[in-house]
Amino acid sequence: MKPRLVYLHIPKSAGTSQRTYMTGAVGKDRVFWYGLDLDTTEFEASDVGEAVVIGGHRELQFYPDGFNALYTAVVRDPIERAVSYFNYCTRVSDKLAPAWKAERERELADWVRKGVDPDSMVASIENCELFRNRVSNYQCAYLSRYGATFADVQRTMEEENLVVGAFDNLDAFNRFFQLDLQFNRQNVVKANVGEPGYSSKILAEPGLIEMITSVNREDIALYEYVRDTCDGLWKNAVNVPEVSTEIAQYVTPSNLQVEKGEFDWSKVDLYCKGIAKLNLDVDRKIPLMIENRGDFDVVFTELEDRSYGIGWVLLDEAGQRIDGVGEVAMVKVNIPARNSKGIKVDVCISTEQLSGKRATSIEFCVVDCGTWVRDKFPHRSAWIRLHA
Repeated sequence: MKPRLVYLHIPKSAGTSQRTYMTGAVGKDRVFWYGLDLDTTEFEASDVGEAVVIGGHRELQFYPDGFNALYTAVVRDPIERAVSYFNYCTRVSDKLAPAWKAERERELADWVRKGVDPDSMVASIENCELFRNRVSNYQCAYLSRYGATFADVQRTMEEENLVVGAFDNLDAFNRFFQLDLQFNRQNVVKANVGEPGYSSKILAEPGLIEMITSVNREDIALYEYVRDTCDGLWKNAVNVPEVSTEIAQYVTPSNLQVEKGEFDWSKVDLYCKGIAKLNLDVDRKIPLMIENRGDFDVVFTELEDRSYGIGWVLLDEAGQRIDGVGEVAMVKVNIPARNSKGIKVDVCISTEQLSGKRATSIEFCVVDCGTWVRDKFPHRSAWIRLHA
């Protein structure tokens, strides 16, 4: 059986963001997510089909011993995770779509029937066994083949192909996906985020912090181990090259957070102004402005061959491109939807390249995986005049 990348989605530990990230990278048809694609209590290899990424709210023990997989997960500060989970269970935002809001209200009513008190997390832990279980050493239970203790998780970590990141250092976890698994994009997704300030209001309840701490001694030890001792990333996996090779077959050539279809480059504009002095054989940094009028972030990375770049070419007096002069410059910037940002593009023109031809301007253009966007959208370029 081919190797799979499995994401163990511990509730309220950045799992929705990771799912969106991985789906954008390998394509929706290559991702199987328990809870969205299927609800079942038993693993069947036939259920996941040819999916290269598998995830969802399923513990490690859900997957059989010997399953050819690289398991990944993110652990979060147990107090923060417990409060976030309580907030999710007991608060329904008016900003949700009607159908989703109705479903969330049904879930809230079910929690209340089981003993959850929306006005008291202390009472909810005391009176609802299911809720208490979900906020008591739950992360250790998720990542262990044995018991719900830190020692059991450590034993599992040594035996399984397992990579665990810390919520407070997601950069380290995401770099693993980019550098080790050859994902072609940065993870800038932030999904399923609670309303600002919710945590302080819940934590103001007398005795709550002490109660959460008392039922999470093992999770606290696990979290502090990954965050502090492991510098935010535990990695013990011999099958990373094998999984990376499998992933590479399906990684899409996009580092944009677009879930469906192609990114609309007609909504991205480049601007530059002024006149640049033509100094041959000297590196120059030319300032540009990128305007993103689209609905998705535009993310440029410096990981060559896995990102978009800004291409530049020289133009002669007739506005024709001078052959052999130009390149694609790698830049690192995130332009949020409906925002603009300035960048600087490295330009170096050699005497030998120019070959006596007279250059009058430089054209800049976004390069989308080897394709110059101006070939499809002619007005998406920017130009700067040159003088000797």
